[in-house]
This record gives sequence, C-alpha cells and structure tokens, in this order.
Amino acid sequence: MTRDRIFGEDTAFSGWLRSQEQIPSSLVVATDCDYVIHRYKNCVDGVGTREIQALMILEVKTNNGEPRFAQLDTMWLHHRFLNSSNKRIRENGKTATHHGVSFLSLSGTTPANSETMRWGRFGQAKAINWKKVDEPTLTSLLRFDLHPESLSPNPYRRHHKTSVIEQLITFPLGFSSPVSIETRS
Repeated sequence: MTRDRIFGEDTAFSGWLRSQEQIPSSLVVATDCDYVIHRYKNCVDGVGTREIQALMILEVKTNNGEPRFAQLDTMWLHHRFLNSSNKRIRENGKTATHHGVSFLSLSGTTPANSETMRWGRFGQAKAINWKKVDEPTLTSLLRFDLHPESLSPNPYRRHHKTSVIEQLITFPLGFSSPVSIETRS
C-alpha cells in the first residue's frame, strides 16, 4: 500500500493503487505529475522566424508545502534525465526544448489567495533553490517568456550573430550557381 494523500482528492486510479498490498510504498514510489507545461512559440528576429516548443514539468505545492524525500528523489531523476545532452530535439524544422522539473510553492491554494509564492529549480545534489515570485512573474514563467532556470527574459533569442554569404560555385559539369551559406559568429 502506498501512503495516503494529505491534501486534495484522489482519482479512482490513485485510490486503487494505494490499496494494492502487492505494491508497497517501501518498494515503489508512486507520485503524480501535477502539470506538463507545453508552449508553442514563434520567435521572429532579423534572421527570420523560428518555431519553438518549450516544455517543463511543474509540481505545485500548496500551503507552503515542499516535496517529501521520495517525491524529491523521483523528480530529481526526471530532471537529470530531461536535462541530459538530449534535452533539445529538432524535428520537421521545429526545435523542442525540455526545461526539466520546476516547483511552485504557494502559501495558499492558488496564486490569487497566496501572500507568498516561491519558484523552485533543482540546484546541486537534489537541493531546490527557491526564489520568491509575484503573479506577473509566474505568468511569464508559465508562458516561457522568462527562462525557468535563470528567470532571464527572452530565453529563445539567438545568441550568435548570423550572416548569409552568397558564393558562386562552379559545378563539375561547368556551370556556376549562387549558393547561400549561413554563418554564425
């Protein structure tokens, strides 16, 4: 049997899972995932338009709650896997980036009835680094207008200046054709 839920209500599946003696919480950690935030975003700059998708897992704790050891350990492993070298995927001309696991701790039950809100990200060795945020900052984080880790604005701007060089290339059959080559500084 897994541990009883402290706040909120269980789903029917959660109730069933908690009642299974063959799946004890001493062997299996069963934790729900509160939210997967997924944003489709078109970034336009001097070079052109890029289609970007940004994702993160968001664990919300109410009443100033923080994750307990077993959930923290599970989320840490998810965060490490998601932030490995394969956290960015390119497919069909689109780039998808996964930002791992974020935490939101509310003093109440919603941003509207909370005096304080804290945004958390993993630091070193499973420790959560908390930052106080207000509701507009939280909205910007959930829209990926701020980077979930650093809270810096415009996280998808191009970091290197791009230029296009036109070159005339002569092919083996003797004809020449202009070719555009994009370079980054």
